[in-house]
Amino acid sequence: MKSAAVAIITCVLTFMAQLHAQQVEISTDYLSRTAFTDHDDNRYGKGEMNWYKLKYIQPLSVKVNDNGEPIIWTASLNSKYARLRNYGEAALENPDEVINAGVNITHIRPLSKKWSLIATIGAGIYSNPAEINLNSILANGGCLFIYRFNRNFSLGAGIGLTNSYGIPMVAPMMYIRWQTAGRFQFDLNISSGLRLAASTRFGKHVKLTWDMLNMDGMSSVITDDGCTRLYSSMMISSFITPEVYISSRVSLFVDGGVTIARACQTTKRKIKYMFEEQKEEDQRSFNPAWHVGGGIRYGF
Repeated sequence: MKSAAVAIITCVLTFMAQLHAQQVEISTDYLSRTAFTDHDDNRYGKGEMNWYKLKYIQPLSVKVNDNGEPIIWTASLNSKYARLRNYGEAALENPDEVINAGVNITHIRPLSKKWSLIATIGAGIYSNPAEINLNSILANGGCLFIYRFNRNFSLGAGIGLTNSYGIPMVAPMMYIRWQTAGRFQFDLNISSGLRLAASTRFGKHVKLTWDMLNMDGMSSVITDDGCTRLYSSMMISSFITPEVYISSRVSLFVDGGVTIARACQTTKRKIKYMFEEQKEEDQRSFNPAWHVGGGIRYGF
């Protein structure tokens, strides 16, 4: 299996290089085995997880307007494969495997000196690899209007599109970006997720980053007793990432830290369940786990 994984990664990197890819990231993570508990700390088995990710961004068009501002079209692929090893009742409430693989087309353009537009549309497969069908295909999209207060801080709002809960629907979205420059950099990004990080460089070839808070997740359309349901899992982690640059565009990195929370729930695919809070007695989550990982980046 390990040799096959290495061969696949090598083929992907070769393929991306031939396409003159602008940004590629391949990584893997491991979350250690911890107890699966409820609100009262009752135990329902244990679980651990291996996570494999591929992110690829390809510019389709880059133009500059009369004010020297870029107008950009990009295509992106974000794919995640999770292998969950669950024991006891946790194995009944969580799938063994989850694949999330989506393709998006994104457009970014300035509207004025302060305002800009980000619009995206796409679709993907969210399922157990052995149970992929038409219900596994979920659409997504969004349109955000961003106001840039200064070089470091931007704030925006808009709407997002999803059919995760059955019929297509729109929901409000927000965007916050704060980033500083200099030897010590701080980055706060709230859009599709949450990331608060600090980083610094040691010479030209070493970068150290502390993700103080990093929110990520996955989802899967499952069939239970003939009813289509949506399984979702959200993870909040904190970890340190040393990164070594082999060249100006290629770097290797490792992660080490803790996954503070990994909450899981399964709901019916109906709109009323999108904003409905899960009953306290039905809430389940994995206890904090050690988080280790690593990967390779090109173009970031």
